[in-house]
Amino acid sequence: MKKDTMWKKMTSVLLSALAAGTLAGALTLFPPAALAAPAPQTAAEWWEQGSLLSMQKDFDGAIAAYDKAIALQPQYADAYNNRGNAYMGKGEYEKAIADFSQAIVLDPQYADAYYNRANAYSSLKQYEKAILDYTRTTDLNTMHIDAFFNRAMVYAQQGKYSRAISDYSRVVGIDDHYVDGYYNRAAVYAKNKEYAKAIADYDRVIRLQPQYYRAYFNKAYACELAGEKAEAIAAYELFVSKAPIEPEYESQLETARDRIAALKAA
Repeated sequence: MKKDTMWKKMTSVLLSALAAGTLAGALTLFPPAALAAPAPQTAAEWWEQGSLLSMQKDFDGAIAAYDKAIALQPQYADAYNNRGNAYMGKGEYEKAIADFSQAIVLDPQYADAYYNRANAYSSLKQYEKAILDYTRTTDLNTMHIDAFFNRAMVYAQQGKYSRAISDYSRVVGIDDHYVDGYYNRAAVYAKNKEYAKAIADYDRVIRLQPQYYRAYFNKAYACELAGEKAEAIAAYELFVSKAPIEPEYESQLETARDRIAALKAA
């Protein structure tokens, strides 16, 4: 068996074993010497190496591998895009933008390169540039759910609530089980004083993911803002009964108990 064929077979076996939780047993099938990957030779192989290293969060190693891929194939748009993602992992956003931009020069229809560059611009708080690139992404791929979601977050941060709501609506239109889409849209509805719609979205979150405890608290607060006293008390009490006693929820649990007492006393 050729070495590269053997490596592909071993990779398939090991990945399957990892998914099945039997990696230790699978490792006994191959001698240690056989587990050493063949050294990359082609641009595609260096790209694969970079992808594996990125998955392991070895971003410096990934960048070095993508450097090799680009040196062998200077027109390799995917290598520039992935090297940009590795720079993103290191927080080096300007370098990431340069690589995403080069990927776009090489392939002007590269939707994910626009999306990734938008994320880099957003990380630098260059929101207008981010919005432009998210829009280019959705123009090229009308089902790019992450681009709609992230653009919605930028719009919400800018106080452009109607646009944020529209984008979150596109998100849940693409995937009607996208819990964070409903949760975030609810928050924007509440900021826009559309409390009934916010409450409806929090209810959707709770139906889809009953362990999304913050949705119970936020629903209660939206009910209170809407002047629905009894509903607010019931929602706060439900939150208190369901949320685990953990530091993550400590502050909200205390607030919920205080609001229950205050509302009952009013």
